Amino acid sequence: MLPTHKSDIAAVEEIARKPAQILVPEIPKLMVWLQDGNWPVARPIANLLAGVGEAVIPQVSVVLKGDDPIWKYWCIELLVARLPRSQVLALSEELRTLSQRPSSAEIAEEVNAAAARELSRVSG
Repeated sequence: MLPTHKSDIAAVEEIARKPAQILVPEIPKLMVWLQDGNWPVARPIANLLAGVGEAVIPQVSVVLKGDDPIWKYWCIELLVARLPRSQVLALSEELRTLSQRPSSAEIAEEVNAAAARELSRVSG
């Protein structure tokens, strides 16, 4: 059921036909496919994860607190940007840290700017 390679759109289409709650146990494995937004499966998987509801928040938090700035960037751009305000607010501490106290690697990958955009989007 899960994609086996970065172009495995057929697997993503199969997953999309299943109820969102079936995806909950697979969230960590699906999040891996957001490590590079240029992969063909990245955007469709982000759309699926955005529909799972609050269950995705803990794993997004893990990524945002992790040490891979490229994954953080794509997680924010592809997934956090699709989440409703209430779910983004649940990530506000992580986003605030990334926007206000980024590492040099996070600055180089524009993670701080992506985090600031999302905080701005939900602040009103």
